This record gives sequence, C-alpha cells and structure tokens, in this order.
Amino acid sequence: MGRNILSPESAERLREYYGKFGKEGKRNIAATAFAILAAILIGSGIILLLAHNWDDFSREIRAVISFVPLVVAQALAGWGIWRGKDSRGWKEGISIFLMLAMGSSLALICQTYHLSNDPDTFTLTWMLLSIPISYLIGGCAIIPLYLMGITIWTGITQSLGGHPTFFWLLIALPLPYIWTISRNDPYRPGPVLLRASFTISLIIGTAIILADALDEYWVLIFSSIFAITYLVGRIWFEEAPRRVGLQPLRGIGSAGLLVVAIYATFKWSWKDFARQESFSFSPEIVLTLVLLAGAICLFVFCLVRFKGSGGLLGSMVLVALAGTVLARSGGAIGINTALFTAYVFVLGLVNLLNGIKERNIGLINLGMLIICLLIVIRFFDSNLSFTVRGVAFIVTGIGFLITNIILLRKK
Repeated sequence: MGRNILSPESAERLREYYGKFGKEGKRNIAATAFAILAAILIGSGIILLLAHNWDDFSREIRAVISFVPLVVAQALAGWGIWRGKDSRGWKEGISIFLMLAMGSSLALICQTYHLSNDPDTFTLTWMLLSIPISYLIGGCAIIPLYLMGITIWTGITQSLGGHPTFFWLLIALPLPYIWTISRNDPYRPGPVLLRASFTISLIIGTAIILADALDEYWVLIFSSIFAITYLVGRIWFEEAPRRVGLQPLRGIGSAGLLVVAIYATFKWSWKDFARQESFSFSPEIVLTLVLLAGAICLFVFCLVRFKGSGGLLGSMVLVALAGTVLARSGGAIGINTALFTAYVFVLGLVNLLNGIKERNIGLINLGMLIICLLIVIRFFDSNLSFTVRGVAFIVTGIGFLITNIILLRKK
C-alpha cells in the first residue's frame, strides 16, 4: 500500500480475509504459546509436589487434596467464562490446566481408595472426561492431547486383548469441533494443527488395530492408508496455499508413501511373507480390502478430476497390490525389490523433471534427494567396491550443485 500498489480499501479487505498480521499477530501467537507452556508447567509441578509428599498425608487429607487442583482449575475456567475472556492464550492455557488437573485428581482418588489400577480404564476415563472441555471453553491445544491419549489407549487395549475398534468411535468425538473452527478459514494454524494431529492419530490407531495382519500385508495396509491420506488432501484441499505446513494431509501421505516404498526395496522386508494357497477372510483382512478399495477409488477419481496430476503417488497402492500378490504366490523376492526400486526411481525422476520444467528449486532438490537416497541404499545393500560408491556419491553431489546454480542464474 505504501508503494501505491494496493488501494486502502483493497488492503483492508485483504486484512479481513487473511487476519491480522505484523506485531499484533506475533504477540497473539507468543501469548498463546506461553500460556500453554505455563499451564503444562504449573499442572506438572502440582502433580510432582503432591506425589512427593503423598505418603505423609492421611486418607481423609488425601481425598480433600485430590480435588484441590480440579476445583482451582474449574474456578478459574468459570471465572474466565463469566468475565467473557476471549483471549486465545487464556482459552488454551486454562483448557490444558483443567485437563491435567482432572487427570491428577482422578489418579489420586484411584490411588487413595484402591480403585481400578488398569491403565486402559484410567486413560479412557480421563480422555472421555477431558473432551467436553474443548467444546465448553474452546481451546484447540487439548484436542491433540486427547488424540494422543486415545491412541495410547488403543495400544494398551490391543496388547491386553481388549476391543481396540472402539478407537474409531472415540476419534470421531472431536470432529464436530474441528469442523466448526475450520469452516471460515481452514488454513489458520489452529485448524491445520488439528487436521495434522487427527490424521496422525487415525493412521497410528488403524495400524494398531490391524496389527495381526501387518506381518503379511504391511505393504498393502500402509500403502492404502497413506494413499487415502494423500488423495483426500489432494482432492478436498486443492485450494490450499502451496506450503507444506498448510497441507498436512498431502505432506503426511506423500512422506508415508515414500518411506513405505523405500522400505520395500530391501530384501529382508519381504521375508515374512509366506506362500499360501488358501485365503481366509478375517476381520483384519476385510478391513484391509476396504482400505484398498477406498484408495483405488480415490486414485481413479483423482486421475479423472485432475487429468493425471498427482497420479504417480496415488498409484503406489497398485504397486503394493502387485508386490503383495507376487509375494503371497511364492514369487522371487528380487522381483518385488526391483519393482519398488523402479517405482522410487521414477518418483524421483518425475519430481526432478517437473522441477526443471517449473524452475522450482525445492521440487528439483526433492527429486534429486530421492534418487540420491535410492543410490545410497542400493550401494550399501550391494557388493560394489568402495571406489565405485565414492565416485557415484561425488557425481551425485556435483549434479546437485550444478542444477541449483543453473536455476539460480536463470531467476
């Protein structure tokens, strides 16, 4: 605006659309971060002090003390609601403090009266009592803590032989809140953080539930999960600004697919696959097939909608299906490793060529990094001499430098 590029009216409309920025925005972010940190430190300090002196108190005093942190936290929360405090830092800080106080009071009461000591019961109870806080007070930071808690509960329940499938019901509880705060501006830091934490929790929880099928179908399961994650981000968040931090689903999905593909290039990753003539439909296998079907449908939809754009990453699920069929039918392990090695190489090459075409240094470096990583893996996984390996590394490094220098000069 100072250089007469924008009129005052246009500048004001941009401010209203993108929100406040500059010193005020930075102060709000800093205040929120310090409030969250203060709540965590104060809550943790109270828990440590009570734990250190716990044996010196009688049962009656323990019962009273157990409720003190919760009463204090609820009093502060009620005072804030009554006074109409809308500060983001206040909401985040008091939400976390109330959640920690609730957990400490619950743990102390259970310990005082020798109630259930099951870690899964305690974790589930704590999380179910904590999730309403986000709806009542409006803090975002409590949602990632809740998602972490139910993911831990799923792992504990799976190890104890319980029913971890309730995880999908539990993870749906914060969805109305996430949708509500994402309606107006889904690319603010809060909604982006919630989508990222929700996606990570969903992936880990689903993998835990399918643990019995991972030994034989790991490549198909993880490829389907990460392909769905990437394609959902590609299709439903197409208008997101081209920054990795604002595209959590695409970032998590593409990174996961790359890791799975690279892991599948090692021979030992296929040794647990056993040849079987029959095929049994266990619940885990049925869920795996549902994930596979969902990934393929989204892949086809993405090809049609974007005319092939983004199809290479989505096609990973087809490569995984081919590799799984070959492994289950007794095919040679070398075929699978060669298949995934070729896929990773093509992925790196396509990113490199697209980067050169668009003069995008970041995309070029990504493509060359993938190819370089593949070369490193193959050289350490082969019987080539150190001289050949050293020359290959030097040539690859020189290629990085020359490509970047040329592009920088063309800008």
